Amino acid sequence: MSKQNPKISYAAKEATVAFSLAQEAWAKYQKFRPSYPQSILDLWFAYHRAHGGKFDSIHDVGAGGGILSEMLAKYFTHVTVSDPGESNLALARSILRPSSQFTFQRASGEESWLPPSSLDFVAMGESFHWMDTQPTLAAAAKSLRPGGTFAATFYSIVLQFPQDARLAVLMQQTEIEAYRHFFVHEGCFQLPHLKAAIRRIKRGTNGIELPSEEDGDFKNWTRININLHGRSDVEVFNSFPDEHFSMPPSYVKPSENVIDMEDKAWRTEADVDFVKGYLASLTLPYDQRCWELPSWVEFERIVNEEFGGKVTVEWPVSILLATKK
Repeated sequence: MSKQNPKISYAAKEATVAFSLAQEAWAKYQKFRPSYPQSILDLWFAYHRAHGGKFDSIHDVGAGGGILSEMLAKYFTHVTVSDPGESNLALARSILRPSSQFTFQRASGEESWLPPSSLDFVAMGESFHWMDTQPTLAAAAKSLRPGGTFAATFYSIVLQFPQDARLAVLMQQTEIEAYRHFFVHEGCFQLPHLKAAIRRIKRGTNGIELPSEEDGDFKNWTRININLHGRSDVEVFNSFPDEHFSMPPSYVKPSENVIDMEDKAWRTEADVDFVKGYLASLTLPYDQRCWELPSWVEFERIVNEEFGGKVTVEWPVSILLATKK
């Protein structure tokens, strides 16, 4: 069994800001996180076109270091890039070119600062769960033109392993037990925004309550579940103990369009150190104590002895789409 822990520091740059990373951490973040596949943009934009959306202006909310913004710039004339973390925005400013195609703003998703009806698309990649749902949707709706699209994507913290279902169970057990034994008293878990975000993602985006089409600013709400393979949202998304973070109800309404699909573009080949790096990239204090948990010891044994050190990793993904009335 490997005893080495990738030497990765993901300490938050600004403790009061959700997921604000020091610039040197972003390269490692990109190494251990999944790249957004073309298929996710294809899904977003097929929905957008089907509801009459245009491709002039888009806002990447909670943009981090600009990973998604760079992709969006290939399709939209102008991209607004916002994030509450100054260190995140500094990196985005340094890599996004030409600068004239981008507007940068330090702001949270809940803030309404753009002119009304100024956007065609509001995008959130792995960021919506950090935000207070209702004011964020209100800000998005205010900035969108009628027929514009709201899109949010969340990929699971719990990896899946198509070659052997035991590995996903063992990883999930490791994440839950690491919190129970080692993380419960960590200061970061006392931060209200982190506690709220964890509860929101325990069912993917199915644990987020959306406004009704009758009373809200959006219509055609669509939930897309990718790579659940017939399992429940709790099975593939929950990675924290219920006694500390209560399970939200499922807020899926009969009136909402729900699509289940599979997408192998959310796969990669990985070894044990990659999975360790992925867990570290969550800005949680994973260390040697966690790798000595029985569930992780067995995880490593299966990967190294039964699969020769490499396995296929797959991310379950949860997407929200809606059209501005």
